Amino acid sequence: MPMQDLLQRVLEFTGEGVYRYRYDDGMVLLANRALARILDLELDPRELIGQNIHNLMGSEAAALHGELASIGEIRGRQYAFTTGKGVRRWVSHDAFVVEDATEQTRVVEGILRDITDTKRAEEALLRQSGLLQTLMDAMPDLIFFKDEKSRFIAGNKALARLMLGHEDAAPLLGKTDFDFYPPELAARYFADDCHVILTGEPIMAIEEPTIDRAGNSRWLSTTKAPIRDGQGRIVGIVGIGRDITHNQRVEAALRLDEQRLEALYRLSQMAGASLQELSEFTLEEGIRLAGSTVGYLAFLNDDETVLTMYAWSREAMEECLISEKPLIYPVEKTGLWGEAVRQRKPIITNDYDAPNPWKKGLPDGHVPLKRHMNVPIFEGGRIVLVAGVGNKATDYDESDVRQLSLLMNGMWRLVRQRQSEEALFESERKYRTLFDVFPTAIFLEELDGRVLDCNAAACEMYGWTHEEMLRLSVRDLVPEDFAQRLPDFADENRQKGGFFTEALGRRKNGEVFPTEVNSRAMTLGDHTLVLVSVRDITESKRLIEERERLNLQIQQTQKLESLGVLAGGIAHDFNNLLTGILGHASLALMTLSPVSPARANIQQVETAARRAADLTKQLLAYSGKGRFVIEHVQISELVEEMMHLLEVSVSKKCSLRYHFAADTPFIEADVTQIRQVVMNLIINASEAIGDRSGTITVATGSMLCTRAYLSDTYLDEMLPEGRYVFLEVSDTGCGMTPETRARLFDPFFTTKFAGRGLGLAALLGIVRGHRGAVKVYSEPGKGSTFKVLFPASDMTSGFSTADPVQNTEWKGGGLILVVDDEVIVRELAADALGCKGFEVLLACDGTEGVARFREHEKELRAVILDLTMPNMDGIEAFSEMRRINAAVPVILSSGYNEQDATERFAGKGLAGFLHKPYRVEDLLDAISRFAPD
Repeated sequence: MPMQDLLQRVLEFTGEGVYRYRYDDGMVLLANRALARILDLELDPRELIGQNIHNLMGSEAAALHGELASIGEIRGRQYAFTTGKGVRRWVSHDAFVVEDATEQTRVVEGILRDITDTKRAEEALLRQSGLLQTLMDAMPDLIFFKDEKSRFIAGNKALARLMLGHEDAAPLLGKTDFDFYPPELAARYFADDCHVILTGEPIMAIEEPTIDRAGNSRWLSTTKAPIRDGQGRIVGIVGIGRDITHNQRVEAALRLDEQRLEALYRLSQMAGASLQELSEFTLEEGIRLAGSTVGYLAFLNDDETVLTMYAWSREAMEECLISEKPLIYPVEKTGLWGEAVRQRKPIITNDYDAPNPWKKGLPDGHVPLKRHMNVPIFEGGRIVLVAGVGNKATDYDESDVRQLSLLMNGMWRLVRQRQSEEALFESERKYRTLFDVFPTAIFLEELDGRVLDCNAAACEMYGWTHEEMLRLSVRDLVPEDFAQRLPDFADENRQKGGFFTEALGRRKNGEVFPTEVNSRAMTLGDHTLVLVSVRDITESKRLIEERERLNLQIQQTQKLESLGVLAGGIAHDFNNLLTGILGHASLALMTLSPVSPARANIQQVETAARRAADLTKQLLAYSGKGRFVIEHVQISELVEEMMHLLEVSVSKKCSLRYHFAADTPFIEADVTQIRQVVMNLIINASEAIGDRSGTITVATGSMLCTRAYLSDTYLDEMLPEGRYVFLEVSDTGCGMTPETRARLFDPFFTTKFAGRGLGLAALLGIVRGHRGAVKVYSEPGKGSTFKVLFPASDMTSGFSTADPVQNTEWKGGGLILVVDDEVIVRELAADALGCKGFEVLLACDGTEGVARFREHEKELRAVILDLTMPNMDGIEAFSEMRRINAAVPVILSSGYNEQDATERFAGKGLAGFLHKPYRVEDLLDAISRFAPD
């Protein structure tokens, strides 16, 4: 096989473009397929042979050809060119001029490497760095970086505003919290820093106090995380502080103010050397160029107060006899060599032995000096290093200054290049760390909503992995109906540069949740991106709703309390009047002949008075102070006993269904009032169904109630958790509107044409008096359900109190003291007791009653004492009577229920209780039972 063909086949296996052409006329002698591909030529490599290289490669080849004429070879030349098809491509080009014995002429051999992908990656890296920097500038929270000794190394404008009162964070750098805060506060921050640095564990969103520059107290939510170097060692911390003093929702735009990355300096042959190597090499070269024998190089700190010796010349180190050479020199303590810093200019001393006010003398063992020169090297107006040389054979002049300054500036550019590269690497790691530890979900998006990047908080909030997120758009993260508003938000980003709004988010599992969105458009070069922060406000919404619910509940409780007091007061006064009416009617019936024509009228008066007494019972029930006769009741049995009564009480078009749970616990209750509750619920359900056919379902049972469940009931007066017995009445009636439900238990509120509106109001009062609760479910057109809850009792069997047997023929005797502020009640008692043979003393209040008691203590058989009176009430009067003579029975009389009225007399010797309004028979029965002869 010819050598030319063999070489052609071998070249087909390389990915680099290879060519050979005659130098004189540019005719192609050899080319491979990779060259045709790089040049975007749809030709077989053999078709390139014989063509002119300059026609194939364009103006770039012609320019290289001209350079080859003078230098003979070109290595690693990188440039971009446009192919014949308009494709922009980057290449690395090597070319050589050689003598070809076969052709007997000069030829050019070259290699083209396609580096387009590499260049694009570099450009992407630059864009990413710019993007992260813009992210820092956009953050509103306090951002800071500290080194391993807890010294500030960076801070943003927000931090500076808090700590310094202005936006320049430079005064913070190199200092600690102890330089700005009180010792106790600084010690707290330092302890947190030490925890992060020593354990490597981040501190997430701790709430801690702070003070601003003006001395105002503030609160921050602070997150701190470790910063690690390339070997994973902890070298500092990054912190984020959010001002939560007023719990304000600030724009979640992220701004960080980081030091600008220094411009990349041109690489040189020593670009890979260490700082020590650069310093030593540059110093030796400086000594040589200045014709000196000794020299030194020292770096200056940021505030230009301390010089640190970094390199001595070899000859100086050999001649110096000082055993311990210091490295740190405060500028203020230096002699002649520190004048370059103090005067900020080069200093030349050609006669070192001559008197000089700046000299402080050389230490013993120091290298002898005849002449000395040192120069300061500046960067942006700040001195960064000082280089000095000595012992030149002739005087130093401006030429020496220029040589040394140029050399040291070149070295400093290399140092800054190395620092810039390391700073870039560290900055990207810091920014990424900050991006990922930030507690708010952050997205970087295109204007069309495509997700370019997001942090860990965003992935956790929405339930997607980072890789999955990068394949999504905003439309995938919101509900379908909300997605229709996205074009409007995109317009706001374009026209206004951003927006702040509440929105709805959708997690990967389909759950929809409320969010707070802060969007800001930003421009990078000619490309516009959108930075979005999202906060889940589910808990905030829940707290607001809970607060509104509690406010409504407090208002309802206060309304019930005030109306209850009013109703109780009215009922109490009304009962006093009814006591006179009912008592005198019964007294008249006792004295009238059975055939008296007035008897029927008196009986009507008594019946009307009893109905009025029932009305006062409802008012007292509403106030929670109705008459209680406590028994242990099995509610299922009680409802079963009422089944026949319930059947005849509802509309004929209503069907009743019962579901009684087995082994329902007992409750402690007034049977009469529980029956009233059942009847009120059944009648209310029947009236809700009306003339239509419907079903009323009555169910009983027990359940464990949590605080969360009880808090959503009527009359939640901090009822304890535990087991409750329930009575549930459901109907298929018309249901209730929210407006009706809001006034459901108001007294005298009714939606019926006929009715006083006291049924459900009294029900609520009864339940309240039994320390229970009511839960209501209702929707218009779908019926209603009332669930009444009563605390379960530990008793396993019930008992009841039998009504006393009345003896109308009973006669008595003795002196009875009646103490009551109502004249009609006193007169009734006097007449009734007088008819049965008693003597009666009357008193209009507690003060008079105690006085009468003291006068007749030895004669008294009993005292009938009213509870509520002016001047001195029944409680105080009872105590005084007990001190005078505890042997006289005292019977308490009140319109309130016995349980409430007598609880303040527990264990004090109260003989009995007489409930108002009462008949003559009730009064006589109380005397016979509680004060027997």
